[in-house]
Amino acid sequence: MTNPKDLNAEITRHYVLGQTAHKLGQLEEARQHYVAVLKLDRVHADALHSLGSIDAASGDFTDAERLVRKAISINPMQAGFLNTLGNILRARKQYKEAATVYQQALQLQPGLAMAHNNLGMVFKEQGNLDQAVECFFKALELDSESAAVYNNLGKVLNNRRRLDEAADAFLRALTIRPSFAEVHNNLGHVYRAQDKLDKAEDCFRNAISYDSELAGAYHNLGTVLMMQSRPLDAADAFSTACRLKPGDLASRLNEGISLHTAGNLQPAVAAYQAVLKQDAENSEAWLALGLVFNELRQSEEARDALEKAIACDPENPRPYAELAALHEDLNELEEGLAVAMRGLMIDPRDPRINLEIAKFERRNGDIAKAMERLERFDISTMDHRLGQQFSYELGLEKDRAGEFEQAFELFEAANRNGRMNERLQQVDAQRFLQKIDDLHTFFDREDVHNWPAPEPIDPADTPVFLFGFPRSGTTLTDLLLDGHPMIRTLEEKPTMNVVEMAIAGGQPGYPEKLTSLDSGELAKLRQIYFAEVEKYVERDKNIIIVDKLPIRTVHAGLIWRLFPDSKIVFSARHPCDVCLSCFMQQFNSNDAFANFFSLEDTVNIYDKVMRLWQTYVGRLKLNVHMLRYEDLVGDLEKEARKLLRFLGVDWRPEVLAISEKAKQRGRIATNSYHQVTEPLYQRAVNRWLSYAEKFEPFMTILEPHIHYFGYKDA
Repeated sequence: MTNPKDLNAEITRHYVLGQTAHKLGQLEEARQHYVAVLKLDRVHADALHSLGSIDAASGDFTDAERLVRKAISINPMQAGFLNTLGNILRARKQYKEAATVYQQALQLQPGLAMAHNNLGMVFKEQGNLDQAVECFFKALELDSESAAVYNNLGKVLNNRRRLDEAADAFLRALTIRPSFAEVHNNLGHVYRAQDKLDKAEDCFRNAISYDSELAGAYHNLGTVLMMQSRPLDAADAFSTACRLKPGDLASRLNEGISLHTAGNLQPAVAAYQAVLKQDAENSEAWLALGLVFNELRQSEEARDALEKAIACDPENPRPYAELAALHEDLNELEEGLAVAMRGLMIDPRDPRINLEIAKFERRNGDIAKAMERLERFDISTMDHRLGQQFSYELGLEKDRAGEFEQAFELFEAANRNGRMNERLQQVDAQRFLQKIDDLHTFFDREDVHNWPAPEPIDPADTPVFLFGFPRSGTTLTDLLLDGHPMIRTLEEKPTMNVVEMAIAGGQPGYPEKLTSLDSGELAKLRQIYFAEVEKYVERDKNIIIVDKLPIRTVHAGLIWRLFPDSKIVFSARHPCDVCLSCFMQQFNSNDAFANFFSLEDTVNIYDKVMRLWQTYVGRLKLNVHMLRYEDLVGDLEKEARKLLRFLGVDWRPEVLAISEKAKQRGRIATNSYHQVTEPLYQRAVNRWLSYAEKFEPFMTILEPHIHYFGYKDA
């Protein structure tokens, strides 16, 4: 027979060893010791309670509850046992029962701080926030050094929007426990709500420094970085959150939005598709995917995604607005208006829907109705993207209505909003201006006629180039030429960019390398150019390729170096009208177009580009056909015949059907998409005269160009 003293000693030994392992987090070892205790003493309440606690920590709440209830049946006066049972019931979301058990524990031991804290957590889950606060304060009266209670108090105060008090609670928690990662994360939430974004970022980074596996902190960091207009940094943070928590669709979606905002469109597509692979009914992901496909000019894919977004959430007006915008971009006006009206029925006050309907009204000639619709809204309350779109559209309508002062103010407001575009962080307006200056200096000083000549090329392989300046009429000319069966136009593709990059990648770089390129090197650069062309159009010796990009005027020297016999169609327009039109438009963000946010900057870049062009004309033997926009819209057939003679092709009357050609093409990749589908009109000619006062400070800059292009008497 075992000696009772020895038996008690063995029970005590196993229990103490179990407690030690338990405190060290060695749960399996602790379990073995508690089981050994219970083999020796079936009614050992403390061992039953401790074993139940381990099961609860492992997520086995059913067995945990059984063990703890058995411990309570043996020792019903132990408040700690009741507190643990309350924790198990709370974990199982049985809040009412948990509250009752915590209250029983407090009847037995009113000074049990942890029970007050846990009861507060139940009240928080039930939405009884005032009672929760009372419980946390009571817990802190009993234990003022509990960082966990201060953390819980801070979370409830944050939920009540008592932000200063919440921040104070979290700071007190960190005074007690500086490495408490969750508290750093929670404090970051408060600072974000207070718009203290730098402090919020510091908090989330502190949280990560103490717990590098805290996925929520990476997600929150990404959110703050997006608010700071740092989308690429945000994308990295969201990506890390996804790696730590692969099923976190919110972080994956936000990663896509961040990449999309930064202009990294294909990676954004991949992120959105990853969300939809796990949740095919995610309307936000379908909407975002539709937007990025739209920007990629993949119209059918965009249409499909936006229609799926509507199917998943038919009460959200946003996808209706975006689908209507796609139809408008494709010149499908009836279909677009029908979609927009469906969205309007859901929310008649939705600004995005009303914006799209106003576009249809303007295009249908109902300017007064379009203006009245948009003037109901306060543009100053909108985010910068929507504010930019609203201001541009209302500005166009004011211009059409003859309210020119208000129109100009709206274009200025649109451009102020445009300057806030996150993608501008990746572009550099000055870099483009410096490139122009460098090219001007280079071609002004070089003796180009002593450069090694390229090997002759078959005239049938020589492309034609169409350029001038944005908004100078190149799209109109492009469509005219594309209507000829012997001509194919290449619409604003980066065909020369790859050539420039190939030269810039070597020594001495671009443009200096142009002086020493031998015939072999020039032949390789031509191959690079044609390889890029073939990505967009099939080459055929019987077809003339017209490569159109308005701003490519700056690279006329490079074009001449590769193709000295190429024909150039230069599209000119009154310099004031060109500058005004660029100022009035919303362009994609790049180094060149970042110079269009003020009339002064627009005039400056126009002046630099045109002075460079005049240097090219004076120094190089260029084969140029000058085509003025005003002449083209004034007598289309006359100018078309002259242009086709220059290109060496027969007259075809079908080239005059420009609006029909535009509708057949579907999507026009320029800001002229809605204009070229209308019959030719004269209202854009000399439009600048309505804004003549705005041009007065810049006329000394523009007058030489006005005279150069033959507008002296205009």
